[in-house]
Amino acid sequence: MTRKLFLLVIVLLAALVLPARWLTIHAATSTSFIPNEPNDTFATAVTLPEGYAMTGYFLTAGDHDYYRVDVPAGVDELFVDASALAYAQNPTPQPVTVRLYNGGHTLVAEDTSCADDIWLTEPVAAGTYFLLIEHCAGPLDIDSPYTVSAAWNIDAGDHSPGDIEPNDTPAQAVAAAYGDHLRGYISDTDTVDHYRFAAQAGDQIALALSDVAYRGDAVLVLYDPAMNPVALQTDGWTSWASLPTAGNYVLRIAVPGADYDDGFIDYDLLLALTGGDEPNNTRQTATDVAFGQLLNVTHDYLCDTDWFRFQGRAGDVLAAVNTETEVENVHLYAADGTSLYGRHVLPADGVYYLKVEGFVNPAFDDSWCYEGPVTYPFGQSLWVSAAVDGLGGNAAIKRGDIATRKDAAGQWQIVFDASDVGITQNVVAFERLPNGSILMSLAGPQTVPGLGKVMPQDIIRFVPTSLGDATAGTFQWFLDGSDVGLTTAGEKIDAIYYQTGIANPLRISTRGAGAAPRTSGGMLKFADEDTINLVNGVFGANSAGTWRMGLDGSTVPGLKGEDVSSLTLVQTYPERDSQLLIGLDSAFTVSGTKGTPYDVLQEGTWQLAVTHLTDKKIDGLGIGDPWTP
Repeated sequence: MTRKLFLLVIVLLAALVLPARWLTIHAATSTSFIPNEPNDTFATAVTLPEGYAMTGYFLTAGDHDYYRVDVPAGVDELFVDASALAYAQNPTPQPVTVRLYNGGHTLVAEDTSCADDIWLTEPVAAGTYFLLIEHCAGPLDIDSPYTVSAAWNIDAGDHSPGDIEPNDTPAQAVAAAYGDHLRGYISDTDTVDHYRFAAQAGDQIALALSDVAYRGDAVLVLYDPAMNPVALQTDGWTSWASLPTAGNYVLRIAVPGADYDDGFIDYDLLLALTGGDEPNNTRQTATDVAFGQLLNVTHDYLCDTDWFRFQGRAGDVLAAVNTETEVENVHLYAADGTSLYGRHVLPADGVYYLKVEGFVNPAFDDSWCYEGPVTYPFGQSLWVSAAVDGLGGNAAIKRGDIATRKDAAGQWQIVFDASDVGITQNVVAFERLPNGSILMSLAGPQTVPGLGKVMPQDIIRFVPTSLGDATAGTFQWFLDGSDVGLTTAGEKIDAIYYQTGIANPLRISTRGAGAAPRTSGGMLKFADEDTINLVNGVFGANSAGTWRMGLDGSTVPGLKGEDVSSLTLVQTYPERDSQLLIGLDSAFTVSGTKGTPYDVLQEGTWQLAVTHLTDKKIDGLGIGDPWTP
C-alpha cells in the first residue's frame, strides 16, 4: 500500500525580530580587489558563513588567512573542514594546516598533519571563533586553492500538542504554541482538524507545504478571532497573510478528495515565530540588498522562497545565477518582472530582482527543500582597460590602468594603477585569475621591474599585495611569446582569456595576421578576428607549447576582417554554459548585430551583452570583485 505524507510548515513572522545572520553581503571595498584580502590578522578576519565552502589562495610565501566564525546559541559542537585542491596544471594539492582560536585569541584546537583533507570537531559554546589557515612547508604554488567551511547543528526541539480528538470544529481546536509541531491524521472518518494559536496584530503568518511530493493536497483555511476568514496569498508552495488583530486564530486543515488507500494521511506542521523581513515571497514584497559577492539568505521554513531587489550596474556579472545545476536555484529578473534566464551579465544600469527558491528539483536526483541559513554566490563586475586616457571623464585613469564601475553612471574606480608599479606602456590585454593575480600584455616593449625587457608578444603576471588607488605587488613571467612562435608585429597579443579547470586554459587573439607552430604539425595561420589556444602549455620564463585554432572568426558572418581586441570568459558550472565576452576594435555588424568598440558582444548568440559599457574604446576585459562604497 502507498502511504501518502504531506507536511506543512506554519510560520508566524514577527516584523521586529531580525536574526543576526538574516542577510549579509560580502564584497570588495574600494581599496581592495584581492579575493578575501586583507585577512592576515584576527582584526581583518573574513567572516565565514555557516555551511559555505570559501576558497582561498596564498599569493606570497608568508601569506596566511584568518576567518571569523560566529557561533549562535544552541550550538555545542563545531565542525571545520579544510581541503587542499588539485587543479588541471598541478594534480598535487598544496596542503594546509588549521588552527581554531576562541574569541580571546586562545588556541582551542589544531591539525598540522598537512593531510589533503582536514576535519576538526570541537565542543564549543556560543560566541566568536577564528580559524587560521597556513600552507605547509614546501614550494609555494600561488594557483593552488584550498577550501574551508564551518558548520554546526542546532536542536530546535520537537514538542507537539498532539492530534487530540475530537478537534473537528473550531470550538474543539487543539491549543498550540510557537515552536510546536502540529502532527495528526486525516482519514475518511476524520476529514478535518482544527488548531488555535494566539497572535498579535501585524504578525506575519506563512503556511508552507514541506513535503514536496504532495503539493496542493491540503486545503488550509485561517480564521481571525471573530471567525472571519483571513485572505491568504499563495505562490503555489506557501500561503501567507498579515494578521489584522490580536487574539486567538484558528487553522482548519483538510484534504478533500483524498485517496485514503491505506486508511489515513498523516501531516506535520511547525508553528514558529521568527523574525526577518517576511513576507518577501513575491517580487512586490522583495527585500532590498546591496550588490556584492555573497548573499546569505535564511529560508525561514522548509521550501521558503525569497525575493530580493538590488541596484545593478551595466557589466555586473552573476556567474552563479540562472545556472542549471542542482544546487543553484537563484534566478534573475528585470525590473518589470521579465525573466532574464540565460543572462549572466547585466546589460544596463537599473533595478533587478533575484528569486531564491527554497525548492530544488534537479533533473537526475530526488527533489528537496532548503530550510534555515544558506549562503549563495552573488556577483562580480567587469574590469576594463581603455585604449586612451580619461575613462569616464576621469583624467586620473590612464590607458595603462584597469578600472571597474562605481555606482554612479559613468564613474569608474581604478583597480590596477599602472604607474604605481612602473608600467608605462598601454595594457592592451589582461585577464584576472581566480587567485587575484592579473595576466597582461603591453602595447610596446618595456623594461618591467623584476623581469627585464618585455615584448608585446609576451604575457606577464602581476601578483598583487594591494590593488586600487595604492597598487603594489610583483611581476612574474607567464608566457615568453618568442618561445612559442610569436615574434612578428601581427603576432602582438591584444586579447587574453584563461579558462580555469581545463588542461589547455590559455587563449589569445593577436593584433594582426600571423603563424605559429601548430599542434597537429606545420604552422597554424591565424588572423586578428581569430582566437588561438595554447596546447600543452608550459608557463614561465621558459615557455613551451603549440597552437590550435579556437574561434575561427572567418566562419562568423561579419567577423572576418574585424579585430578581436578584448576577451574574457564568464565561467559557470556546468562549463558548457560559460559565456565568452568579446570586444572589437571598431564599429561592427556581426551576425546581424550592430555595435561599437564601447560595447561587449557575447560569442555564440552574437548579441550585445552590454551596450556602451564605456565612453572610451575598450582595450581589455576581465572579471573581478565589484566596487562597493
